Amino acid sequence: MDEYYQANKNNHDKDIYTAFVASDEYPFNIIKCSKTGTAYERLINGETDIIFVAEPSSAHVEAIVAKGDKFVLTPLGSEAFVFFTNAENPVESLITKELQRIYSGKITNWRDVGGENRSILPYQRPENSGSQTIMQNWVMRDVEMQEPTQETYAGGMGQIISQVASYRNAKKGSR
Repeated sequence: MDEYYQANKNNHDKDIYTAFVASDEYPFNIIKCSKTGTAYERLINGETDIIFVAEPSSAHVEAIVAKGDKFVLTPLGSEAFVFFTNAENPVESLITKELQRIYSGKITNWRDVGGENRSILPYQRPENSGSQTIMQNWVMRDVEMQEPTQETYAGGMGQIISQVASYRNAKKGSR
């Protein structure tokens, strides 16, 4: 790392991923970048010793216990969990109880939370992803989430942002 830093300390276009993961010139390849679920799988399978991720899902905990091991969690900070809507949606804030009711399927229309008479599409991330685990553990707590539909499932953060931005929430489900 020091060689890379010295060679590039005045270069503001440094590519940290390339430098530490895939560079032939600086083959310091002990750092691997992946999504949360993959990071936990690698840790559970003994392919890595440490990961920097959100808390484990219940499935991850069950998998490590089944191997006769346990996670040692060391909190390093906090992260914000932000809910967003299309910019044209007039609803500016929701309380946790409203979010729980939306994601459990009890509130399905924006008019029930101060918006227009339009249906709500509560997008979700994949099971065992960091954001879905945080959603289940910190937002939903003991309230059961409804299963995502093909329309409300988003595989990655970029996909969920694109889906929300392009959704026009028109009547009769048209976009």
